[in-house]
Amino acid sequence: QNARGRLLATKANILLHQDQLADAKRAADSAVTAFEKVGESGVSQTVEALGLLAQIDQRLGNAEAAFKSQKRAVEMIEKAVGNQHPVVAKTLGQLARAQQSMGRYDESLKLLERVVKINEGVFGAKAEPTTDARMAVAENLMALEQFDDAIDVLERCTAAYRETLGAEHPSTAKAMAQGGYAQLALKKLDAAETTFRGAWTARAKQAKTDDTLKAVMQREKADVLMAREKCRPAADAFAEAAQLFAKSAAATSLSVAEALSGQAKALLCMMKAN
Repeated sequence: QNARGRLLATKANILLHQDQLADAKRAADSAVTAFEKVGESGVSQTVEALGLLAQIDQRLGNAEAAFKSQKRAVEMIEKAVGNQHPVVAKTLGQLARAQQSMGRYDESLKLLERVVKINEGVFGAKAEPTTDARMAVAENLMALEQFDDAIDVLERCTAAYRETLGAEHPSTAKAMAQGGYAQLALKKLDAAETTFRGAWTARAKQAKTDDTLKAVMQREKADVLMAREKCRPAADAFAEAAQLFAKSAAATSLSVAEALSGQAKALLCMMKAN
C-alpha cells in the first residue's frame, strides 16, 4: 500500500501541474486511502497526501473541502508527534491558508500565532522560519485592517531578516514594502515613502537583472504617487509597471491587469481634478 500510495501521489502531482484537476483529485484521494491502510508508519505520507488533496481542492474552488483535508492533517500529525513539532507548524500554516481562502481571518490569525510560538520554541525568536511565520501574521492583520498592529509586526520582521539574512535580502525588502503598504493604508504618507525607499534600495542590485522586480517596484512607486494624489505621474508609473509586467516571463496576467486598473483610477483622478 505504501508503494501504491507513493505512485498515486506522484500521479496526482503530475496531473495537477498539467491542470487535469478532476483526475488529480481522484489520484490524491486514492493516495490518502492507500497511505491510511499502512497504519501508523504511513502517517507522514497521509498528511502530505491530504495537503496535496487540499491544494487541488483549492484550485477547483472547493475551499471547504480543502479546509477539511487540512484540519484532518493537523489532527493526525498532532496525534503522532505532539503539538510543538515543526511539521505541526507547517500543517497549521496550510490550515490557516485554507481559512483565509474562506475569509475566516480571525480564525486564521489564531492558527498563525500558534505557528509563530512553535517555530520560536524550536528555531529561536529571530530564525527565518519564525520570521516567515510572523510575516504571515502581518499579512493576516492587514486583511483584518489592523494596520497599526501589522506595522509593529513588520518592523520586527524587517529587523530580524536584516540581522539574519542581510539588508539586501529579498525577504528584508518584502517586509519593508509590506510595512509601506500598511502605512499607506493609515495615510502616513511620508513614513510610507521612507519605508518604500528602504525597500527599493535593498532591491537595487537584484532589480538590474530581474524584470519582474523592476515592475513590482514601479507599481509601488505608482501607489505612493496615487496616495499623494499626484494623478498624472501615477498614471505614467502604472502604465510603465504594466509594460514591465507584460515583458516579464515570470509575471502573471493578474499583475498586468492590476497595474492597468491602477492606471485607470489615476486617469479618472486626473479627469476629476480638471
